[in-house]
Amino acid sequence: MPAATRKPRGSAPAVAAAVAVLALGGLAAWWLLRPAPASAPSPLLSTASAPRVGPWVRLQHPAYGVAVEHPADWAVEPGYESEFGAPSRLRGSDGFIGLDAIGGPRSLDEVAQGLATHPLLPYGASPAIEGATVGGQSARIIIPSVDQPEASRGEAMALVRYPAPRTIGGRPYQYFVLYADVAHLRGIAATLTFAGLR
Repeated sequence: MPAATRKPRGSAPAVAAAVAVLALGGLAAWWLLRPAPASAPSPLLSTASAPRVGPWVRLQHPAYGVAVEHPADWAVEPGYESEFGAPSRLRGSDGFIGLDAIGGPRSLDEVAQGLATHPLLPYGASPAIEGATVGGQSARIIIPSVDQPEASRGEAMALVRYPAPRTIGGRPYQYFVLYADVAHLRGIAATLTFAGLR
């Protein structure tokens, strides 16, 4: 009787199982190591500038060392009549403007990023920060996303490096801040000059 050849038992199922494990392992590795999908940023509020209609007037603020133009029908907001000796916030039926300053050792980009990503999200979850030149100086424009909170709805900002640190109320400030409604920000920023800097 011829010797029976013996087939190895279970080799086909073992190979199939090994292939399945490798395939599943590769799929799992791909899933874990794949690039995360980019989250869609919130659309920005319209950055279209309001047309310059009617007369504009010049506001000079000696303490902040700036002059800007704004629509003539805007009035000083109560409580802001004489901040450091001159009005610092005006409002009209179609917009507003606010003046401020920020000091400290941080760079222009660090300050802009800090303002844009403040925990209260005053400019929404996905504001845009744009490089610009305002009044002949390096600046950053912060444009809010559509999810901007109601309390600051429509507010945008220009953060502008002073030509030289400015002393206001006995403290040094490196950056001038121009707040305005989104529709007027660029038009007002285009009129900004640094006046009376010594």
